[in-house]
Amino acid sequence: MRRLVRSRRQGGAGRCAPGPAREIIEACGDRPSAKEGTMTLVRKSFDAPDETWSLPGGARMEIVKLDRLTVGRGTANPGWRWSKDAKPSAGTESCGMTHVGVILSGREVVRMADGTQVELKAGDVYLVGPGHDAWVVGDEPCVSLDFVELAARSDA
Repeated sequence: MRRLVRSRRQGGAGRCAPGPAREIIEACGDRPSAKEGTMTLVRKSFDAPDETWSLPGGARMEIVKLDRLTVGRGTANPGWRWSKDAKPSAGTESCGMTHVGVILSGREVVRMADGTQVELKAGDVYLVGPGHDAWVVGDEPCVSLDFVELAARSDA
C-alpha cells in the first residue's frame, strides 16, 4: 500500500516526496482548503445518516453529507432492476446519473445504452456515465457506496 508522504527534507515545507503521491497533490493544486492553513475534518456514520431514501422496488439509499461531498450507501435486493423498478418514476429510458463508487457486497450488472455491459462485484470501483440500466444478480443484496460532488447534486 502506498502512502502520501509530505517531506520537509524533499525541498522544504509544503513539498512532497517524488513519485505518484506528488503527482496527485500537484493535480489537486496542493491546497489544503479554500482558506490557506486550515484543514477540514468531518466524521459521520451511516448509523445516523442525514437522509434515508426509500427507492422503488424495495431499494434504499442512506445519505451522509460531508462538506461538498455526498456519500450514499445503496442497498438493492435480489431481483431489483433500474428499468423495471426506477424507470416508471424517473420518466426516462435509462438512468441519467453518473455514478462513482465501490461495491461493498453482492453483485450488479450495468449495461450502457450502446450495449456495453459489465458485472460489478464486491471490491470493484466504478465510474458509470448516464444512459445505463443496472440490476442485481444472484441471491444476495447489492450494497454500494456512491460519491457525488455537491455541484452534481440536484439539491445543491
